[in-house]
Amino acid sequence: MKEKRVILLAIGLAAILALFVRRVPMFTAQPGISPDQFISAEVSIMDVESRQSVLEMKCADKDAVQWLVKTLNTARSSPDHKCMEVGYLVLSSPAGTQATIAFLPGHDPDFYEIRYESKKFDLPRAEFLSAIETLGVPREKIPLSEH
Repeated sequence: MKEKRVILLAIGLAAILALFVRRVPMFTAQPGISPDQFISAEVSIMDVESRQSVLEMKCADKDAVQWLVKTLNTARSSPDHKCMEVGYLVLSSPAGTQATIAFLPGHDPDFYEIRYESKKFDLPRAEFLSAIETLGVPREKIPLSEH
């Protein structure tokens, strides 16, 4: 009976810890990309199987780029894994500063994944797709699966 109480207590504490971790900022970090800094974006997308380029384009629409960055900044940190990127966004500022963001479809159909500054983040898939389409990327060129 005592063992059962210990097990239930451990499960309860694990549940409380899980809720705490999801709400504390250091565990739910965001990319923190400055939206006002960047005025253009280069997009490159590869075919998942052949790893050959299927799209290379540049967008100089500052409003579209800033909306993309604001969308990327809604992403939440998550554990990284070994899956390969399917594309890259290279953001550029007037001063020549660049930020490179890798992206991949991920395993959860509700989220797209990005990698920025050696960290992985998840953001809602619909928001990512909408923001990247605003740059002029046709939806059919954006991989929805890693396979």
